[in-house]
Amino acid sequence: MCPLVSLRIKILIGNLRPSLALILLTLLLLSSTGTKAAEPARRVVLALVPAVSAVDLDPARMPNFRCLTEHGAVGLMNTRTAALRWPTEAARLTVDPARGSAYLTLGAGTRCAVGPLGAEAFGLYERTGEGMAATVYARRNLRTEIAGGLQLNPRAIEEMNTGIGYRAQPGALGELLRQNGIATAVLGEADRPEEIHREGALAAMDTRGRVVRTALNTSVPMPSAPFGRALSLPRLDKELKAALDRSRFVVLDWGDTARLDDQRAVMLPAATDTANRWAMDRLDAGFGLLRKHLDFERDRLLIVVPYPSRRARAAYDLLTPVVQVGGTPPGLLRSPTTRRAGVLANVDIAPTVAGAFGITTFPTTFVGRPVAGVSAPDAWSQLLELRSRLLEVERERRNVLRDLVSLLTFGMLAFAALFLASKGGAARWLPLTLVFLAPALPLALLLLAFVAWPSVGAFTFALLILTFGLAGGAAALTRLRRRALDGIAALALATVAFVVADGLAGFPHMPYCILSYSLMEGARYYGIGNEYMGASLAATTLGGTALFARRERKLPLAPRAGVIALFLLCTLVLAGPAFGAKFGGGVSAAGGFGFCILLLSLRRVRARHLVAILIGIAGVIAFMVLLDQMRGGQSSHIGRAFAAVRGEGWGELEMILTRKASMNFRLLMFSPWSRLMGAALLASVAGILVRRSRRLPALPSGPVGAGIAGTLAAALVAFLVDDAGVLAAATALIFVPPALLAADRDEYGRL
Repeated sequence: MCPLVSLRIKILIGNLRPSLALILLTLLLLSSTGTKAAEPARRVVLALVPAVSAVDLDPARMPNFRCLTEHGAVGLMNTRTAALRWPTEAARLTVDPARGSAYLTLGAGTRCAVGPLGAEAFGLYERTGEGMAATVYARRNLRTEIAGGLQLNPRAIEEMNTGIGYRAQPGALGELLRQNGIATAVLGEADRPEEIHREGALAAMDTRGRVVRTALNTSVPMPSAPFGRALSLPRLDKELKAALDRSRFVVLDWGDTARLDDQRAVMLPAATDTANRWAMDRLDAGFGLLRKHLDFERDRLLIVVPYPSRRARAAYDLLTPVVQVGGTPPGLLRSPTTRRAGVLANVDIAPTVAGAFGITTFPTTFVGRPVAGVSAPDAWSQLLELRSRLLEVERERRNVLRDLVSLLTFGMLAFAALFLASKGGAARWLPLTLVFLAPALPLALLLLAFVAWPSVGAFTFALLILTFGLAGGAAALTRLRRRALDGIAALALATVAFVVADGLAGFPHMPYCILSYSLMEGARYYGIGNEYMGASLAATTLGGTALFARRERKLPLAPRAGVIALFLLCTLVLAGPAFGAKFGGGVSAAGGFGFCILLLSLRRVRARHLVAILIGIAGVIAFMVLLDQMRGGQSSHIGRAFAAVRGEGWGELEMILTRKASMNFRLLMFSPWSRLMGAALLASVAGILVRRSRRLPALPSGPVGAGIAGTLAAALVAFLVDDAGVLAAATALIFVPPALLAADRDEYGRL
């Protein structure tokens, strides 16, 4: 190397040394910061406060709670559990039957259910009605265990949660902590005279029902309290300190609020209000004890309301508050399970507790994921606003949707009658505004989701005005362009445009649409729901083909490419893990859109072409799994199913298919959506038969016939493969009779 060049390189390196040192120092600081953030918690306290609503927790009156919310992250938790198999037995109990199942779900990491046996937890040498707890445990389970406390019925509880359609392991969290050398403790109960309620052990026990340390008798007689008993704050203070000294995971069951909720039915409203204020004051004192004994730099506190009160459930208020202090910035909690800031699921609590201790490998029965914090100003006020919005949407859904389904069913039957009357002649005189009401309804419902409505009445009035306005606008467009199919195309393409726009943004408005999933019920938290999935499939096939409605069977290459591009975009939005994440939507889109493309491209569809569609469906499934794995795996339903099958074998796939078929069968037998699906199918068949009776092709000629056929195919595939395929098929089929009638009007020239 030239000496001059070598000298210049040395000078350059010398000049860069300060910069290089600064860069290295910055990287080291960033690295150390990340290590500190990931440091496992010393101790975790899970404080369970049953039957309390977010509006009961008033930071203005509860200074300790206000301090915790200001320094922690808050969220609303879905509390759905598995269904009890003995509801009549549970109904006779004084205690809320939701209690045991809620606690068991928290400790299992998946939805479980338990009856009265879930209340029976005792210290090892504590006397029960049948004898000493250790003796009763050995007699019931045919084994002897040594532990600080025992849930007496672990094998019976495990049996209750076998054969429920998915794998569930009661005590999975406690077992995971035991395997990692983390001692557990349970404090508190909801006992009342002659009635034991120690369900808190369900959240901390291992698979054998063992808890390392217990203090399950912390309440004392108090004549003014519900059932004459209340938690002793001095005793709780002493037991909490002892538990934290010897255990790293402590479950505190605040039974006072459970006792109050169980007795509320026999109390005067004024007495209930007084008791509720008393209970909240004592609860805030309990929060003060937690603040006293915990160091939030090293410890974690999770305040969880495991189930809503009876009164809240009657008002559809099914989401309960959660507060996490320590390990997260102040703001809102966000879960990979829900993908929505401020919303998490009860199945997230177990992995969150395990993750706080630095455990990263979870049992396959854990279906939730650890929650994290998202910085947000005045998070508690934001949470109350979110709760109010979701509660109003739930009221709209419960009070309006069933009537809408009934009206749509009646409308589909009217279509069938008009088609059959005088070979369809009567239907051609039906006003176009009425013809377009059904395809206008999904669009109207999605548009209304962009606005928070003050009441169910205001929402209903706006829905009527908007639906008739959209249908009337489509009718006016039809008269202007002299083609009825243009009205269908306009409504369908507008629906597709809003679905795609909302989907590409992550579907922020879909939970507020009553034709979509309910965050309160918790069947789904993100993406697109079954009902709107069906409407989107039909709108895409009919909108894409009605745009190019001509007499010829085949489309020219350019418009055909446009239709295919629209189909691919909608398939991505429906099925992509980052967007709709809907497995049934991806498969249904592949079947319906693929069949439509074949009809647009070929003069005759043969068996080998249908085989190509099946291969395309398999490709869509593989593509969805691949995308999910690229996002880290298990970020959607299909990802979790793939992981379960890979971990548990093909028996897991059989269990999934059986569960989905069972759910679809129940919907088919008992849901009003099945009646709508039947009525829409009847109207579609009537329209086709009338065309055949006039010696016309079964479906209109040209691309619109392919669109109708594609819609029917998509509805069929959705019915067969989706877990609630009845719903998707019903909303897809409501587009078909109006499209048949519009095509008939165009053929006969009567607008």
